[in-house]
Amino acid sequence: MRFASSRHLLRLALIGGTAACSKDSAPARVHEVQVASSTSTLLVGPGGGQTAQLTATLLDAKGRPLTGRDVAWAVMNPLFASVNAAGIVTALRPGTASIRATSGQASTLFPLEILPVPTASVTIAQEDLELVLTPITSASQLLAVALRDTAENLLTDRTATWTSSDAAVASVTTFGGVSALTAGSTYIRAASGTVADSVLVTVTVSAALPADFDIAITKVELTQGVQSASGTLPLIRGGRRAVVNVLTHSTYAVQREVPFVLRVLSEALELVYADRVGAAVPIGSAPLVNPTVQFLLPRSVLQPGHRWEVVRDGSLWYDDADAANDRFPTGEPAAIASIGVPPIRLRFIPIVLDAHGGVQGDVHPGNVEEYLRIARAIMPVGEIEVVVAPPYATGASFGTAPNGGGPEFWIPLLQQLDALRVADVANQDAYWVGIVLPPPGFTRVLNGGYGYVPSAPSSGPGTRTSVSLSVGWANDPDFATRTYAHELGHNLSRPHSPCGGAPGADSNYPYAGGVIGNTGHDTHSWEIGLAARASGIAPTTGDIMGYCAPSWISDHTWSAIALFRGSSPDALHFSMRPEPALFVQGLVTQGVPSVSGARVQTMRVLAESASDAWTLVARAVDGSELARRRFSLSTLDHTAAILAFGVAIPMSEDIVRHVHSVEIAGPGVSSRFRVQPGG
Repeated sequence: MRFASSRHLLRLALIGGTAACSKDSAPARVHEVQVASSTSTLLVGPGGGQTAQLTATLLDAKGRPLTGRDVAWAVMNPLFASVNAAGIVTALRPGTASIRATSGQASTLFPLEILPVPTASVTIAQEDLELVLTPITSASQLLAVALRDTAENLLTDRTATWTSSDAAVASVTTFGGVSALTAGSTYIRAASGTVADSVLVTVTVSAALPADFDIAITKVELTQGVQSASGTLPLIRGGRRAVVNVLTHSTYAVQREVPFVLRVLSEALELVYADRVGAAVPIGSAPLVNPTVQFLLPRSVLQPGHRWEVVRDGSLWYDDADAANDRFPTGEPAAIASIGVPPIRLRFIPIVLDAHGGVQGDVHPGNVEEYLRIARAIMPVGEIEVVVAPPYATGASFGTAPNGGGPEFWIPLLQQLDALRVADVANQDAYWVGIVLPPPGFTRVLNGGYGYVPSAPSSGPGTRTSVSLSVGWANDPDFATRTYAHELGHNLSRPHSPCGGAPGADSNYPYAGGVIGNTGHDTHSWEIGLAARASGIAPTTGDIMGYCAPSWISDHTWSAIALFRGSSPDALHFSMRPEPALFVQGLVTQGVPSVSGARVQTMRVLAESASDAWTLVARAVDGSELARRRFSLSTLDHTAAILAFGVAIPMSEDIVRHVHSVEIAGPGVSSRFRVQPGG
């Protein structure tokens, strides 16, 4: 047996020892990453952004530095800075950048604040200024300023702060607009950070006026929304304010404020109201859509016998070439033409659609004024009383989704609501409107509403009832608001206007295409504080009674509604005592009558008229006549082929029990219908 030498054994032991040692000496895990930089703030400007070298120190779990490890760099919000693989950060835009350094499973964030480069210089482009004030011009100048950094790069991301050392002499806006106010001098200063520049502004005053300088008041219009070309449309007393539009012609553009005074006088020419407004005056003639001056008249002065005049206040300004045209009218003050109309009562009813899971129309005290916004702005209705009544449920089907809202839905609902109205003695004289919310899945309606179109003021059947959509349903936020104003117009006697292909258009409408024809003004928005003046409405805007949008009201429609509202209602009708009656409703479609319902209800029964061309006869089972009544057909919105009727025959309960059928007779037609009056 042979033995290895001692040297060989030592070598093996060393090898074995080395092997055993290497098993326990795996690389230490990175436990912590520390990032350092010479700065925590970088600047960025038009010439680019500063850079900074970030260095990472890696530590093991015992806090001992580690070397020979890779570090990955990343920016958490790259809009503000970038970083490369070597840890060099470049500023991109002002903000806070967080730089992440990662090695193994350890990482840390290093925050850097990116600031804009400071302004090194401020330079106002203009030299010292001299501004001259004249009686007709206001002297002004827009100053330009340049802000630069130390490298002369233009700084476009900031503005200067402007001040005047004497704001009584000349003021300056936040954008460097200098306006002369009185004679004197002042320094206008532009500053950014710690640097600034200034110019000396000297203001002088000249009293000289051109020899041909003249401001004439050429026209004054009083309006509550629209006015005729002749200016003869009367205003409505009660519930509405009026706007006075003043038009001028000037031989020069007058930049300084010219004072105008409106005076309202009593019949004895005693002053009852005055207002003063100053305005710049354009050269040439001011258009009606943008008058030189507007006054907002209070309701209290719109009284019979009151007169008005507008003058340019020469005592507070300068004389011009012709003093005679500084007043309008040039002679005696003009009378305020006004008419009174009775208050109008509106009764909104949420409609519940039983056929569609009980979907209910969205009208309540919190949003009812949205339905009235356009009606108040354009209709000559005077005082308005508004009530939201309890809901009414109908079994009528809105249609088959996605299309609905056709006459087969609206007309039966309209008749149902009208029957309720004439049976409600306390509210028969109100204008009832049912509000419908299209059920889910319906994206299109054939008609946005329906309404009766009476030919004379009355509260009888087929006169004061309409139905319309809920606000907010269509993409057009004004759709339902405009639709209700349209339907109310129908209830106030107006047929369609020939705009947008509306059927049954008014053959006497005076303006081609159904436009309003004259400039309108939104006086209501000014009156309630939504606007600083009454904005003009172009004459090419469609009339509210057509199918065009946007729409306003023409003087033709205004006059007709005002006349209708000012007419006396059927006083005899309102004086009648409510009594039990058989109330029969139906339609006449292309001359053929049909009956939709008969019921006994207590109501005021309209007197017959010799002009009534139709007759209703109630008959017993043997055909004998129990009662007879003449009546007229009611016109419906949207179609001339379908007319409606609602006729009441006073009848005791004893007689009603014997009613078996009714006969409807009119020109060239007579039809009998089996009825059950208890329904």
